[in-house]
Parts: sequence; structure tokens; C-alpha cells
Amino acid sequence: MLFFPIQNEFTNKLPYFFSGVGYLYEQEHMIRPNGRPETEWSYRYYQMIQCLNGKGKVIFKHKSVVIQEGQMLFLVPEEAHKYFALTEN
Repeated sequence: MLFFPIQNEFTNKLPYFFSGVGYLYEQEHMIRPNGRPETEWSYRYYQMIQCLNGKGKVIFKHKSVVIQEGQMLFLVPEEAHKYFALTEN
């Protein structure tokens, strides 16, 4: 995981700001009943999930969405969600 902790007067005015980039080629089952928590290295930001290949499932707001290669979606802060791979690649 790479983190970009630089925040200043300029970056605080931007409509979007990446705080970090992570990757898992084989996504484990992720369950966050209270959404993505704020920690000392992670702030209250939206989370982007991108499917590079294969398929995955994301569950939020009692809805189930299958994402496929080339698709992405955004999760809002502090919203309960689950996501996991449906295929091995």
C-alpha cells in the first residue's frame, strides 16, 4: 500500500484527493460493518474499488453488485460494506 499524506492549503481545495493506493491481486473477503474506519493513516475518504480482471461482488445498502474487469465503483465513508472476489484471477 502506498500513502500520500501531503495535505496543505492547495490539496484541501481539490475536489478529489488520493490518500493512498493499495492493491491485492487476489482479494480476500473484506467485511466492514461500520464502513472504512478512520485511523492514524486513513482518513474519512471515499473508497474506490477497481476490478483489474475476473469478477468481484460488492454488497452495500442491502444491494449486491457484481463488478467485472475494467469496472470500478466508489463507496462512501462510514457506510457498511462487504467485497470479495468471485473468480480466482
